[in-house]
Amino acid sequence: VTKIKQDDTYRIFVVGGSTVMGNTATSDETTIPGWIQNFFNESNLPVDVEVINAGMGGGFSFTEMNYIKNELINYEPDLFIIYDGWNDITRPYSVQNEDSGDYDLATQLLRKFIVKNDFIQIPGLIFKHYNYYKYNMMDIYKHFNDEDVDKKAELWKNRWIETCELGSVKDFDVIVILQPLVGTGKKTLSAEEEVYYKKYDHKDLVPNYEKYAQQLDKINEICTKSIDMRNVFDEQKKTIFHDGGHVGDEGNYIVAKKLFGVVYPIVQKSI
Repeated sequence: VTKIKQDDTYRIFVVGGSTVMGNTATSDETTIPGWIQNFFNESNLPVDVEVINAGMGGGFSFTEMNYIKNELINYEPDLFIIYDGWNDITRPYSVQNEDSGDYDLATQLLRKFIVKNDFIQIPGLIFKHYNYYKYNMMDIYKHFNDEDVDKKAELWKNRWIETCELGSVKDFDVIVILQPLVGTGKKTLSAEEEVYYKKYDHKDLVPNYEKYAQQLDKINEICTKSIDMRNVFDEQKKTIFHDGGHVGDEGNYIVAKKLFGVVYPIVQKSI
């Protein structure tokens, strides 16, 4: 990705955590940004639309906002799609402002390459097997702590409003998406998803996630658009989720198709 884009290029960054990065996707093309790129490639727009995967493992609103302000803004963005919520609600309030501060795009892309290709084989395998063992031995893998959820949701809203205000100054659009999690919406959970729902304590988490959804109207007043996608899988009967929030290729396709329907008119109007 070059910092200076061609005149006939419209540049989209999809920002989020590992769900955007594509931890459970089989290829870069079957991540959410990958599918959106494919849809634009098949469209008849008279410009070259670039969809760039700016997801990073563990990313949440604070790190993502700073990634935009300190790095991605230098790449002539036209639109940011923010796809998050999960890492914010599960992150304790006491560390909502802790940040590695590493916003170099090349470094982030290298990290993705390492993760996707499973480098450092032996430590990685040990870590994976330890996690599988711990997961299977525990009735609830991650207890949800509802302390300070209201404050966390307020922070989430304020960070994206601040980003959208920057967009008004720097001339880029921002779409904020509240992502789906296992148990959100009206999806009938499969047997596997029922296990994840229990393991990740979503009986307590999902009702509190509503407090993030309640921020969307205020975000929508400042940003280009805000969308509640907690119900995007309502019509799906099969297993979509691989844990509390990651989905595979098919889930990414469904999300990307929905997003493309929202983004296409914005791009079309801009050009």
